[in-house]
Amino acid sequence: MNHGKLFEEILKPANRPNPYPLYSQLHATPVSKQEDGTYVVSTYREIVSLLHDPRISSDLRKSDMGSGELAKKIESGNGEPGFIFRDPPDHDRLRRLVMSEFTPERVEGMHDRMTRLVNELLDAKKSDHGQLDIVDDFAHPLPVAVISEMLGVPAEDRPRFEVWVPLLVRILEPEGAVSKTEIEQAGQAAAEMREYLSNLIAARRARPSDDLISGLATMMAMTTTTTSNDHTVQMNDEELLSIAFLLLGAGYETTVNLISNSMLTLLRHPDALAKLRRDPNSIIRTVEEVLRFDPPVHFRIRTTLTDIDIAGVTIPKGELWSFCLPLAVVTWRVSSNLIDLTQTALTTNILALEEASTIVLELPLPVSKLISR
Repeated sequence: MNHGKLFEEILKPANRPNPYPLYSQLHATPVSKQEDGTYVVSTYREIVSLLHDPRISSDLRKSDMGSGELAKKIESGNGEPGFIFRDPPDHDRLRRLVMSEFTPERVEGMHDRMTRLVNELLDAKKSDHGQLDIVDDFAHPLPVAVISEMLGVPAEDRPRFEVWVPLLVRILEPEGAVSKTEIEQAGQAAAEMREYLSNLIAARRARPSDDLISGLATMMAMTTTTTSNDHTVQMNDEELLSIAFLLLGAGYETTVNLISNSMLTLLRHPDALAKLRRDPNSIIRTVEEVLRFDPPVHFRIRTTLTDIDIAGVTIPKGELWSFCLPLAVVTWRVSSNLIDLTQTALTTNILALEEASTIVLELPLPVSKLISR
């Protein structure tokens, strides 16, 4: 197959159930230019190197291609990019502020509420002879309910977010996988969600409660927050909105996919499913292995701030490049397209990548793992 069309083939719906043979071909070349102009990076060393490189940007407005234009179409009214499209130091500052609210106590305190929400979703399907669609009936509504409750969205308003959030997250897909109609729907969803969250922030600022938006709005009421380096850190309304958008969007996408991928993987590997049933305490190891085996996000897109030479290829300034997470392990091999609940080496590899570049992690990993567990 033409190597310049591999990325296009991978994105086709017909190849999504099993893209690994195509990944094997992609992995043979660390950096390749596709016919649409996108550069694809597909080996661990090169991915880690680029994610550490200050000449790489998450701000897709700095590219005139594909997702750069898409990002511009859904920006907030004042031209501020969303949280997920920011570079350090702004990205690090906002991430630090939101992580300060994700204390171990808050995350652990979510366990009982998640259990209640899971039981409600399962009980709602009892009348259907014990059958449910794992995506539509469970994986889709659960993260929306959990994250909405965490933010402080009233239960009666959550159905709105079940409509808005799936439309919004389509903008995270590679450019070739998103239609003009989907871009327009994402823009409309973003506008409606922005209006709702702006009103919610105002309400929580006037009357705080025990939720994340209240905590961040209260933080905003303080004139400054001091970091460990004694630098002044401030957050405005637009940045608070970007945080809420991020948690809803990225939190939804990663969790829906992790739950769905986990169930599909176990159904395709009955021995692994039987082992989990015999030892329910291995659920955490199972989730982490699925993260390695079939991660919830397969591609992320970045752009270059200057010409960059990598693996014998020059990626010009302003070009888009995409990195493939399933290939981002130290020792990837297509023959290992088998789930292994006793193996920790490859799991360590993907988690090491996440640790090496926390810029990839847009939602606290313990939250996604807790929801999936």
